[in-house]
Amino acid sequence: AEFGYYTLAVGVAATLGLVVNPVTTAVYPRFSQLVERAPRDVPGEYHFFSQLVAVLVLPLGAILICFPADVLWLWTRNPDVVNHAAAVLSLRAVGTVLNALMHVPHVVQLAFGWSSLGAWANAIALVLMVPTTIALSRTWGGVGAALAWIGLNVGMLSVAMTLMHRRVLRGE
Repeated sequence: AEFGYYTLAVGVAATLGLVVNPVTTAVYPRFSQLVERAPRDVPGEYHFFSQLVAVLVLPLGAILICFPADVLWLWTRNPDVVNHAAAVLSLRAVGTVLNALMHVPHVVQLAFGWSSLGAWANAIALVLMVPTTIALSRTWGGVGAALAWIGLNVGMLSVAMTLMHRRVLRGE
C-alpha cells in the first residue's frame, strides 16, 4: 500500500514536467541554431528561457509543496490517500522543481554538443541513488525515498550545472 501511495505522489509531482517539457522541446532547436550561427546570443536566450521555466514551475511547485494534502483531497477525495501521500508529494515536488530548473541548462549543453556530462552525471547518480533510495526507504518509507530524490537533484544542480556553466556559458 505504501508503494502505491508513493507512486501516486510521484505521478502528481511529475505533472510539473508537463509544463517544462514543451518549453525545452521548443527551445532546443533554437539553441542549436544559435550555437551554429550566433553563439554570442546564447546567454541572453538561455536566461530568458530559464526564467520562463522558473515562472511556470515555481508557482505550481509551491502549491504542491505547501498544500499537498489539499491537492490530493481535491483529486482523490480519499482521506487515506491524503494521510499517506501528502508528505511524500511535498518532498517529491521539491526535488521535481529542482529537476525542472535543470532542463534549459541541459538542452543548452546538448546544443553545444556536450552530451557526455549528462551521461556521466546520470551514470554516477544511478550508482549512488539505488543504494541510497533503498536505505532511506527502509528507514523512513516513502518519505525517505523522496528525500533521496531531493538529494539527487541538489547534487545535480550543484555539480553538473556548475560544470556546464564553466565550460559552455563561462561567466554566466
